[in-house]
Amino acid sequence: GRDMRKNRFLLTFVFGIMLTLLSIVPTIAQGDEIVISVAMPELIGGQISQDVFDQFEAEHPNIRVHRVNEGEFSYGMATPILSVDDQLDAVADYVTTADVLAISPSWMTQEATRAGYYLDMTPLVTSDPDLNPDDFYAVLYDSYQWDLGFWALPVSTDVVTLIYQPEAFDAAGVEYPQDWWTIDDFENAARALAEYDNNGNVTAPAFVDFSGNTSLIFMSLLGHGLYDDSVIPSVPSYTDPMLEELVTRWKDMEDDGVIGLLASADLELTPPMSLAPSLFAYNAAQDTENQLATLPGGAVGLNVNGFAISAGTQYPQAAYELIKFLTTRPEVANAFFPMVLTGRKSIADVEINSEFTSLFAVPEEIANAAIENGLPVSEARFGTYINPVLTQITQN
Repeated sequence: GRDMRKNRFLLTFVFGIMLTLLSIVPTIAQGDEIVISVAMPELIGGQISQDVFDQFEAEHPNIRVHRVNEGEFSYGMATPILSVDDQLDAVADYVTTADVLAISPSWMTQEATRAGYYLDMTPLVTSDPDLNPDDFYAVLYDSYQWDLGFWALPVSTDVVTLIYQPEAFDAAGVEYPQDWWTIDDFENAARALAEYDNNGNVTAPAFVDFSGNTSLIFMSLLGHGLYDDSVIPSVPSYTDPMLEELVTRWKDMEDDGVIGLLASADLELTPPMSLAPSLFAYNAAQDTENQLATLPGGAVGLNVNGFAISAGTQYPQAAYELIKFLTTRPEVANAFFPMVLTGRKSIADVEINSEFTSLFAVPEEIANAAIENGLPVSEARFGTYINPVLTQITQN
């Protein structure tokens, strides 16, 4: 409550003071050795050999890198299962563990940047003659830019798509999901694919959202995000009349049981159609063959991984150099599995042998759709609030 907000204000204030002091501290003399810490979930850090950091140190003789296992790896989008206060407290803990931080959409939110936890990299990026923005896929490069700030450099991305079972569609005589699908096409398919008893009541849903961000489908159908950036910082915008229609129709499908509501016990559920990260298509428990399709409306959700700088760092320039280096390493991109696209085009075709490489092969047309019609994390901001709203409407 109020104490949390007061603490957060104090922390932001302290960060601000530190940054002001940093701007007056003279730059490090060439001979002085400095230590930069980098925090990564163990699942990711364990995939990256020390050789990578040895090479960075060889190229930057006055910088030493200290690795920290910290944070959790998240397969979904940013889901406000926690209250915003709880989420910000978790981020506050995370950003104090290291100078450089591995991030995903659940760690890097607009609430967290507004609270002052991450360093705005704009001055570092704009004054860097060696950084080539064109080497990055635009949808990934743009993902962590909002409120005139540049918050992270992308390393790789997974996709969030429709995952469907062709067998179930064939049995129901329903056409496979298409990128031109409207809400009508989606609803017709969902009602045909659900299972019913003799009284016409739904006994098994046709669709479940495993991503925690149903609004990705709404944004794909609307063709725009759910924010207003005519003001800085930007604010949520849910005023589009078409959004109201989509939410209403979605709620009707939930009420009828055609769309299943995800409870923690439902992860074994294997509906004919779901919204999920690509990992869910490879669930070993499923005997059925799963396929990936773009969202109704033709877009693809992006679960972009990258590196950011803690606002409390004493060495912003060195931290930035480390991040820039890490984005050029294919083995780093590959550590954030499942990896559909590398952040940089120049390492897109580098073969990496790891235990995960053979597991995840996303169809080329989905990877292409992600490049051409992906929803950057910045475009999807404020979308995760739609799920709790749907739940509230359904319960009340």
